Amino acid sequence: LIAAGTTTALVFGAHFASAVDCLFEQAAASGLRVCSGLVVSDRLLRDELLITPEQAHADGLALAGRWHRKDRLRYAVTPRFSLSTSVPMLESCEALLRDVDGALFTSHVNENTAEVEKVRGLFRESGAEIACLATSVALDEAVSPPVVGRVIGDYERSVRAAKEAIELAAALECPFVRVFAFE
Repeated sequence: LIAAGTTTALVFGAHFASAVDCLFEQAAASGLRVCSGLVVSDRLLRDELLITPEQAHADGLALAGRWHRKDRLRYAVTPRFSLSTSVPMLESCEALLRDVDGALFTSHVNENTAEVEKVRGLFRESGAEIACLATSVALDEAVSPPVVGRVIGDYERSVRAAKEAIELAAALECPFVRVFAFE
C-alpha cells in the first residue's frame, strides 16, 4: 500500500482478534492511517468463524482499547453481513458503537435476490425493517460515516443499486454514507 502511495485504508478485518491485533500492529509500525475491526458473525458460517454477541463485544472493546485513535488508527465495528449476524449480534454491535467514541461502522450488503429473501425471512420475526437489505443497527446519531461494500457483477445494475443506497442514506438523514464497489 505504501509503495503505491496509499495513506489511508479501510480494511475489512478478520474473524480472529489475534489477527486484527497483528493488522493494527503492522499498520501502526508503517504509519498508515488504517480503520479496521474484528469481523463478527454468529450464524450460517463455519463454526471456527462464529462468535457469541457477548464475546464479540468484549473482544471488540479490548481491541478498540488497544488501538482506537492510537497514532493514525481507528476502530471499525464490523458485522460481516446480515445473513451471518442475528439480532442479538447486531445489538452487540450497536452497544460497541456507543461504547467506543468515534468508532466507524462497516459491513457488506447482500449480493443477490436469494440472499435478500433469506434476510427478509431471518429478520421478519424480530420486526426489523431491512430497508436497504444491508446489515443494520439502530443508530441514534450518524456513524462517521458508515461504509457499505458491494461486489459488482452486473455493472449497470450495480450502479443503480449504489445510487439507491446513496438516496436511501440521504432520505434517512445519513448523508455521509460511503458506497464502494469492486470486481
